[in-house]
Amino acid sequence: MTDNPQLALRSLAGRRAIVTGAASGMGRATALLLAAMGAKVSLLDLNAEALAIVEREISASGGAVFSQALDIADGDAVARAVEASTDHFGGLDILINNAGLGVAHDVRIVSAHRTPDRLHAFGKGAADEGFQVIIAGAGG
Repeated sequence: MTDNPQLALRSLAGRRAIVTGAASGMGRATALLLAAMGAKVSLLDLNAEALAIVEREISASGGAVFSQALDIADGDAVARAVEASTDHFGGLDILINNAGLGVAHDVRIVSAHRTPDRLHAFGKGAADEGFQVIIAGAGG
């Protein structure tokens, strides 16, 4: 799927990836790169409109893509998304937990013991669900 000889040497053909925060920035760039390297990519992001654009870009270049709009801080939604992605592509090999969250909070008081609830919960569902699927797929 790529004419770039450096990418061709690092094929991810047949690998299945989930990228959170895939609609923009580093998540978008990562999703496009994974697809260019041959991976089947499941895109997760809160911004459905921007997500659809990335999905079209990957599809137009011949990549296998599946996208779902969701709030990554919603653990139940993440569990459903991981299950749907796994069902769609037949497994999961790569998790890029890239989604970002802006929190207006004084960073001097954010610690392991005093983390704002939303920040504490953020991304944990994606990592937990994704790792469980990867471990299960690896036989461990």
